[in-house]
Amino acid sequence: MPEYEKYVCSRAGVPSCFHQNFVNTGYRRESGSILTCLRSAFWPTNETFNFWTHFVASIMLMSRTGRIISEFETPFEALHLPFYIHSFGSCYLLVVSSFAHLFCCYSERCCHRCFAVDQAAVVLYALCVLLGFEHLTCPMSCYGPFNDLSRAVYMGCVVILTVLHTMFSVQTSHSSYSPALRSLPCTLMTLLIILPCI
Repeated sequence: MPEYEKYVCSRAGVPSCFHQNFVNTGYRRESGSILTCLRSAFWPTNETFNFWTHFVASIMLMSRTGRIISEFETPFEALHLPFYIHSFGSCYLLVVSSFAHLFCCYSERCCHRCFAVDQAAVVLYALCVLLGFEHLTCPMSCYGPFNDLSRAVYMGCVVILTVLHTMFSVQTSHSSYSPALRSLPCTLMTLLIILPCI
């Protein structure tokens, strides 16, 4: 019997916070051990593919970003700021998400924390993408209804909304809330991000 079989079980063998839609087997039991979490990256479980796709992608993206930066003649030029912001958000999301997938089986409490950190990383990524693309695609003239507001006030509102989005996403992640309520944070965030460019 392979070593991992005593740590892998069906959906019924783990707390509900571990459950994923349409996944019935391959769940890792609560391990309470960091070493077991690390070793589980090499076991056939429901999180193995998630971990490796995020982890390998993060290494590739950081490597590619480093190569691009090394080719800049003046790396601290303001023109490169959108690239740095976008690259940071992308790399951060992949690294944080890979470790959240890897360590979520440590305990039930850790699973909740990993979900919250993963959601925060997704929102930070969205904010970095917005900041990067906003510099390139949305000049001051396209602020439309926000002409009276400065760019800093608008961006400050977006930052506040990202924090609220993360808190609301974590609070409504349980199925006791209606799907409409659970989708509200993403809808509001999307509207606020695209509104100036409409």
